Amino acid sequence: MVTQPVFQTERLVLRPLDPRDDGQFWRLRSDPLVIQWADGAPWPNLERAREERLKLQVGMDACKWYFWALSEGPAGPLIGTVCLWNFTTNRKDCEIGFELFPSRQGKGLMTEAVGAVLSWAWSALFLEGVSALTNRENLPSVRFLQRCGFVSAPIPESWELVEVEAENQVYYRLDRPRFLT
Repeated sequence: MVTQPVFQTERLVLRPLDPRDDGQFWRLRSDPLVIQWADGAPWPNLERAREERLKLQVGMDACKWYFWALSEGPAGPLIGTVCLWNFTTNRKDCEIGFELFPSRQGKGLMTEAVGAVLSWAWSALFLEGVSALTNRENLPSVRFLQRCGFVSAPIPESWELVEVEAENQVYYRLDRPRFLT
């Protein structure tokens, strides 16, 4: 298993969540513009953010998933998150997830973050592919995935989605760049 690194891009630091993030994490997961595209309801309180952070840490410690807080600089507040999760049994494929405060969107920050995570995923985890699932009406995410090279494909039969959920979702996949094989 590969431990989770910290990344520094031109404008961002990608790091593990820590207790100082709880307030911003709660604000992110209760922001109506962010949560409208996510599963579940807005988080009701700060305690929920703390519980989720602790749960995420247990999974990161076990290398079940990798989850990064995004901040502008090492001491900056959380402005979004990126994760690799839902690994296949052979750990050759996984799903990517991302979220960013609306005030920070449209500035290329998530492109930096996802680029750093994917570069690491190809070279350290030796993944064959990364998938993303988003609501078909979430046009900013659809366009973002396309700009990152993800290609629309049918939702794999192995993915157990509720029929109503599947109707609203679009599946994207990015295969490992050929020059890395």
